[in-house]
Amino acid sequence: MLVLAFDCSANSMSIALGKSDGDTIKLLDEKNFNGDAKHSELLVATIDEIIHKQNLNYADINLVIATNGPSSYTAIRVALATLKMFAIATKADCITLSSSQVLAYKNRNNAKKIVTITKASGDEYYYAQFQVENKELHQTHPNEIQNFNFIQENLKADEYLCGYGNKEFEKHSFKSNQNDFIFAKDLIEYGFEQYLQNKISNDIVAKYLRDPKITKRK
Repeated sequence: MLVLAFDCSANSMSIALGKSDGDTIKLLDEKNFNGDAKHSELLVATIDEIIHKQNLNYADINLVIATNGPSSYTAIRVALATLKMFAIATKADCITLSSSQVLAYKNRNNAKKIVTITKASGDEYYYAQFQVENKELHQTHPNEIQNFNFIQENLKADEYLCGYGNKEFEKHSFKSNQNDFIFAKDLIEYGFEQYLQNKISNDIVAKYLRDPKITKRK
């Protein structure tokens, strides 16, 4: 089985291609953009580059995994529009995971309690909580938007803080202290694991957390 995964959360972007060997996945190629990624210009072009580099065609892909937010509106729209393109034009299974799930999975070996935050706008962050039990990841608090003071005041000493923006919480010592971009190698590994266990649906729905602002042209 050939598996393609991509993440467009925040200003970063990551694309990976893997091949399954039983219940494990081997990474074939990955490309990361950790700066000001131009998702609409680079995502499809990079996917095309990776697929043809492996001498493959789009029809060869069996599973496509993408993050559906929470993140910027534009990033989510680009990612899910691309995922829908695969769903319509190919026979691949197309599934989504939230970016907070992938962040928690990436940091699952660091603590039993994990808090994920991703910078939104101003002093706001996308916030979620997870628990690791018997190596399984369980979400204990839903994705929501919270401000800096709420997160700072409610963080517990045994909660591991990760996600883009965690370094801004200087009073909390139990944290990643890394930029914590999402890499598609983590998405492809976790997504394939969840896919084998039938734990994720194929509904391509965005996690905006607030309604997009739509302005009318004058």
